[in-house]
Amino acid sequence: MAGKTLRVFLEKVFELAKKWCGDDFARNMTALLAERERLLRSSWRKLPPEDLHPVEKQQILREIDFDTIISNVGKYLSKKEFPEFLYDVSSLAVDLGELEKADRLLRLIITKHSRASKKLLKANVHHKLGIIAFYRNNFNDALTENRKSLRIYTEIGDNKGISTVKNAIGIVLTEKGRASKSVPYFDSAKKIAKVEKLNDLIAKINMNLGNAFTIRGMWEEAIISYEEALAALKGKQANGTRAQILHNLAIVDTALGKLDDALEYIEKSIEYSKSVNNPHMKALFYLAEAVIYCKQKEYASATALATTAFQLFSEMGDRLSIADVYKVFGMINRDSKRYDTALSYFENSKRINEDYNNSLNLGETLLEMAYLQKDMGDKSKASESIQAAIKAFKRIEAEARIENAKEILTSL
Repeated sequence: MAGKTLRVFLEKVFELAKKWCGDDFARNMTALLAERERLLRSSWRKLPPEDLHPVEKQQILREIDFDTIISNVGKYLSKKEFPEFLYDVSSLAVDLGELEKADRLLRLIITKHSRASKKLLKANVHHKLGIIAFYRNNFNDALTENRKSLRIYTEIGDNKGISTVKNAIGIVLTEKGRASKSVPYFDSAKKIAKVEKLNDLIAKINMNLGNAFTIRGMWEEAIISYEEALAALKGKQANGTRAQILHNLAIVDTALGKLDDALEYIEKSIEYSKSVNNPHMKALFYLAEAVIYCKQKEYASATALATTAFQLFSEMGDRLSIADVYKVFGMINRDSKRYDTALSYFENSKRINEDYNNSLNLGETLLEMAYLQKDMGDKSKASESIQAAIKAFKRIEAEARIENAKEILTSL
């Protein structure tokens, strides 16, 4: 999977470089890359690297290709053009899950090429670094980068940028369990977006408001926000956002026990996401689908989907999503009466969520663990887990989830 994604990424980088530098660059670069690969393969026949697996060799060759393309583009572009090109490449890298490369190029722009970079580019760079930090669950870094971006957008009077970053800050605050503090950022971002008639951004803001309501267990309010978000979208270019909203509606319906409706939403979201080709998005959809199949007792399908999601999240370093996969593995093994294995998975999920201070995921995992402990005949530990879940939900103002957990505790 990683090798295939890297190959697709490099093809897109090469086409982008050709667009910036012209046909002469493309011809020279093709010849240079071919010669370097020929020489390296020839050396490998004589040296210990010949023992490398073919996939490992391809990975090395593609990494060399990437560095070679970036280095040589600098010979064709001006000092002001080169950082713009690096930013375009970093955007491709984020979309295709090559986060390390994106991070490296963006930091190159704000260090080595800072003087040649316009203020707008610097604002975009800090926002993109915030996105990468968010994907890696580094929420404090995400806030820091987005606030740097907001200062620059405000300085140059870029309303679209201001609205975009306020929305991003709201997202991070929501993930940090500060849903009530995120709402003013969303409201301010939406007000600006409406004035600027940015329909796609309005949809994203409404979607994120829905996410804040979902975290708090306010299902009806979440559905209203998601439906408003869908109504604001226009055209095929919005398919990525449309896919995310449908995925979120699937999560709500799963929580409400409407599994058939949830599965229909997920299938639609996967269909819309095909034109986007975002590995992180696809992994989230596979995970949501795995949860639905687990609840429908289709354990083989649930395991396959969760395993695929785990692989993608691992490649991107998304530890919190990995914790969610562990939770699903625990649910599957618990329902299959493999109690010790289930407990191990739940413990993995619990530990990661505690490490990253993610109260929502922690509370959900503790509730699933409580069901396991009840099945194992240990109501005392089950009670402890539910009480710990209630404490976790209190930290994120998840009133509806708190009441639900209290009802489970009473029934226990």
